Amino acid sequence: MGMRRLGGVPYIYTYSHLFVVATHRGGTGAMPTYSAFPSNQAGDAGILGPLFGAMQSDSSKSVDEGHVPDPQDSSDMGYLQFTFAADYFASYEVAPGNTFVTLRDTTQNLTAQLFSAATAIDARQIRYVATGPNSNSFAMSVAARAGLPARHPAGSAPGSGMRL
Repeated sequence: MGMRRLGGVPYIYTYSHLFVVATHRGGTGAMPTYSAFPSNQAGDAGILGPLFGAMQSDSSKSVDEGHVPDPQDSSDMGYLQFTFAADYFASYEVAPGNTFVTLRDTTQNLTAQLFSAATAIDARQIRYVATGPNSNSFAMSVAARAGLPARHPAGSAPGSGMRL
């Protein structure tokens, strides 16, 4: 599990983005990542989306499935959009200062389980809310659905306790 710090208010709180990265035991080959971003944000939503959403998203609204973004509503960030990158270094997840925690050290290939879990959540089109459900909820849920322990690197990850 990886964590990328996005920002926040010094000494009060931070925003972080969780994602799942699968590595090959020998350290060779691509390292795929499994992430989710707001569906209606342009550019690197992993940076812009949650920061924008923390100010604009109305967490009092219902969390619905099959959500259709309202372009007239600036607080509507759309739905959780699954992003798969076959190579970590070609993904949006590369950032200085990322922290990681190993969920399981195994020789078992979990690619099918991770991809299946991620696409199942993606298909539900769950409304994105900055405080959750969000990318942190997605990462923790994908890991749990693949049978991995529920933990992430030290730091604030709002929404990480929500299971999808």
